[in-house]
Amino acid sequence: MSGSSDGVRNSVFTAYRHTVRAVRTDEWKLIRYPERDYTQLFNLSADPLELNNLAGSATSRKKLDEMIALLKDWQLKLNDNAPLTADKILPLQYDHTKLVRKPDQWQSEYTIKKYFHIE
Repeated sequence: MSGSSDGVRNSVFTAYRHTVRAVRTDEWKLIRYPERDYTQLFNLSADPLELNNLAGSATSRKKLDEMIALLKDWQLKLNDNAPLTADKILPLQYDHTKLVRKPDQWQSEYTIKKYFHIE
């Protein structure tokens, strides 16, 4: 914040519920979808719009392994014990119509009324 350092960390870990885990460095981004047994790997320097998934590329195998190791390190550091592969693998195609949404304690009255139709 004071400008005396170029940064505070070399990577960032993100999680969304039990469905997604991701890790990002300045140059690379790995996204893991455990329920779909699907991985995305992007070289952000060469592909900032994340259009070319390199996870299945033989030439990117070393980087894929490196990023998965980094993801697991973050999980360990943060006590995130979510598995990176689920017991039951769901189809890659996602059917949003089957999602059952329910409000949580953090949602505002406005959001509850508008999106959950609860008065």
